[in-house]
Amino acid sequence: MTVQANDQNLKPSPCNIFDPKSQSEQISGSNLALLYIALFCSAFGISGLRATLPAQGADQFDEKNPKDARQLSSFFNILMFAMCIGGAVSLTVIVGIQTKKGWDWGFGLSLPLFGLLYSVPLGYHSTEFMFME
Repeated sequence: MTVQANDQNLKPSPCNIFDPKSQSEQISGSNLALLYIALFCSAFGISGLRATLPAQGADQFDEKNPKDARQLSSFFNILMFAMCIGGAVSLTVIVGIQTKKGWDWGFGLSLPLFGLLYSVPLGYHSTEFMFME
């Protein structure tokens, strides 16, 4: 979707929504197929992440250990808090950037922000606590 938002050849011409007589060009052909494939991949990835992440995280705790049992409930609280904050940021900051600068800026900033602010530090610091089976 980032490529399609950035490349002018993959987008239809802009519409004038304030002129009732203007004609809007609909996306079609390979551009439409690319859009549907990108939407499918995004939905498929998010559904897999949200369905499996809690189970994979909970598997890292031993319920027989009292310390791990307490940390298990904290894990779910922190996970839900992080998902809610991520949703709030994406609906406010990223959409604001997309509105002012364009969709290519919004999509282009989403990936580095996700990678730098979430994945790398969390993955680095959590490896010492993981059970390696």
